[in-house]
Amino acid sequence: MASASPSSQANFADKVNALLSIGSALLAGLFSVLTYPFSSSAIVQPTLHREATRVVVRQFLDTTNPAQLQWMIPNSTKAYTDWVKNEASKQDAPSQVVSERIGDDGAKLHWVGNRDAKKVILHFHGGGLVMSLSNGHISMINSFRREVKGRKGIDVKCAFLGYTLAPGTRYPGQFRQAVLAVKHVLGSGISPGDLVLTGDSAGGMLCIQIVSHILHPHPELPVLPVPAVPFAGIVLMSPWLIFDSESDSFLNNKCDLISMKPLLAWGRLIREGTAVEGNKNEPGGFWSEPGKAPVEWWNGTDKVSRHFLLTFGDREVFKDDIVKFGATLQTAVEGTNVAVKVVGGPAGLHADPTMDAVYGREVTELTKIIAGWIHDGLVSA
Repeated sequence: MASASPSSQANFADKVNALLSIGSALLAGLFSVLTYPFSSSAIVQPTLHREATRVVVRQFLDTTNPAQLQWMIPNSTKAYTDWVKNEASKQDAPSQVVSERIGDDGAKLHWVGNRDAKKVILHFHGGGLVMSLSNGHISMINSFRREVKGRKGIDVKCAFLGYTLAPGTRYPGQFRQAVLAVKHVLGSGISPGDLVLTGDSAGGMLCIQIVSHILHPHPELPVLPVPAVPFAGIVLMSPWLIFDSESDSFLNNKCDLISMKPLLAWGRLIREGTAVEGNKNEPGGFWSEPGKAPVEWWNGTDKVSRHFLLTFGDREVFKDDIVKFGATLQTAVEGTNVAVKVVGGPAGLHADPTMDAVYGREVTELTKIIAGWIHDGLVSA
């Protein structure tokens, strides 16, 4: 069972301050609209809508805490059921709610697509482990399902892990739930070679933690054996790899939709749960911060997945860490048949494909690359 801490419940002051945060974010957005024509193209986004969104989200996340976020943002189950009710038929998906409990601590798997499909995209959503699944996550992954079906007529179903949130659930609670989700999907008869793991931001962290756990079992989690055949692929979209990064893109970033301020705070929440046997921080391992692992940690990765795709925005906070990690992974799989591809989006921000889906914006070239990559991985399986 997941390690628990007191629930993150918003009190009256939290709620008042959350409303004030919304107001300050909207004012910041209005100011950005008024000053957009005079702002440096090296900082602002290519379109006014993208720039206003960037400023509003950044200001909002800078001035809210997890309790406030969880008070304002619908939980994963509601986000999923609302999407099925309002969006599924518009996006070529069955209008049927199918959710399954994973473990005994409140996590659920939410399904989209034909239940008889033999190929699966399992998604771990982002949000710093403090925010829930959104309609944008579901629409984005469903668009990848539609891409595979549209090109080759191959049926794919999508699973979304609705993990329980920090600080109510301490790390490695979400990591445990991700392991159980993979075990559940494979236990349902899906071949590892027909499974693609995807994750954005903190969800990307969970994806690569799965690889770490297979290669180096975490002492507190259920064992996840090396798969009989490698996974079809793993997609890490703007993955969160280091909590206290010293990279330039993290420390000096004025362009992204998220600053280091909330990321450092959320990272501290995760670190509070890394104690194993007293106050030893994950002795001998790099599960919680995979970006700090040496090349040798990833030996054997070719037995876990055939392909890896890492994506980032050219202007995002995690850019330097992602590029460095991609190079580490490429070195680790040299001489094997594993392909590691690292792709940046021009003028892109953190988790752009997800944000495009959230706001119904035209997809970027980066999103098209991800869709094609998932298609190729599942079709060649």
